[in-house]
This record gives sequence, C-alpha cells and structure tokens, in this order.
Amino acid sequence: MKTIERIGHRGAPAHVPENTLASFDHAATCGVDAIELDVRLAADGQVIVLHDATLDRTTTGSGPAAALTADELAAYDVPRYAAVLDLLRGRCQITCEIKEAAAWPAALEITRAADALATTVFTCFDHGVIEALRAAEPACRAGGLTGGPDAAFIARMAACGAELADVLWSSLTAEWTAAAQAAGLRVRAWTCNDEAALRHALAAGADGLMSDDPAWLLACVGADGTWLA
Repeated sequence: MKTIERIGHRGAPAHVPENTLASFDHAATCGVDAIELDVRLAADGQVIVLHDATLDRTTTGSGPAAALTADELAAYDVPRYAAVLDLLRGRCQITCEIKEAAAWPAALEITRAADALATTVFTCFDHGVIEALRAAEPACRAGGLTGGPDAAFIARMAACGAELADVLWSSLTAEWTAAAQAAGLRVRAWTCNDEAALRHALAAGADGLMSDDPAWLLACVGADGTWLA
C-alpha cells in the first residue's frame, strides 16, 4: 500500500511564524511525517534557518541576514540549524532546503555531527549542489526542487543517486510523476494550501504533500492517501 508523506512547509506558518523553533515544534506536535526548512549562512559562517536573504518579510528586522552573526539573528527569532535538529530529534523526518550554494558543506557537517543523516534529506533548486552533496557523502539523502518538471531533471537527479523530486503542485501531471517514479524518485508536491491543490497532487500520483497548515493537511489526507475531510 502506498504511503503518503505529509510535510509541514517551514513548520506551521499558517499558525506560527515560519522557520522558527515554535513553528517547528507546533508542526511536530501535530504529528507530521516531516518538516521542511530553509538554511543559509550568517555573517560568522554559522548555518541559520531562514527562507529569504533579508529579514524584512518574516521578522521585525530589516536588511540582509548575511550581515549579522547567528547570535544577532537569534534576537529576531532566527534559529541555528543545529538547534532545529536537536528540537526535532526522534520526532519526524527533516527536509533541509539549501538556499545558497555556499551553505551546503557546513549544513552537511552539522547534520553528520548530529547523527541525523538518516532522518534528513537535502533539497535545492541548484542541482549542482545536490550532485556535490551526493559526491561528498554517499550516505547523504538528497533531491532536486523544480517549478517546471522535465525529462532532463529526472535524468540528472537519478544519475547522482537522488531520491526525491520536489515539484510545484500545479505543474504535476500523472505522466511526469510516473516517469520520475520509474527512475527511482519519490515525487512530492509543494505547497498545497487548499483542497484543490491537494486533490490535484493526489490525482497526479504524488508521494508527498507539503502544506503551511500541517494540522489541516493531516485532517484531510491519511497516511495511505485516503481523503479524510
């Protein structure tokens, strides 16, 4: 029987500010299978969790995150990646999206040090980063992100031993999903925040669903893909 992975996108931003420890804790408490987060580098080279390159949209601060140290960013509720791994240890899987290529070596090392390689999968829109991660660490789990899937993407991810294809939900078709799955990739849809998006992704054969509202997602879709709502 097929298992659907249900993922809190940046935690649970429908209820708690995204990419914060509180948001991740909320999503994990809801019972998600996995949590997606975003990493980049602070001014002191530490790996922090923040989607945007600037603080303006998601915090009370402003300006580039790369201009501040991890300690300075903590004042704006921007956590260190290592702290998130500690918080979620034993609670759910983690999807770590690399937002800037320079961050992957440190992110990989932190994940190794936390003994979290088995429960963490790295993703990136820069597919060269995925290839570099896989080459640097054979045990590294990884997958590519794409807004508009194509055959070349499938071939490139399969060639480097990636396991995932994370795709904008509205781009998914049953034919493309089947081709990706035949190449050994699990297909996950982002970001499904209404019923139409969920139903489209399920009809296309997606193996995973991301949502900003994990409690709602879990209430709508069972682990076996059954529609519950």
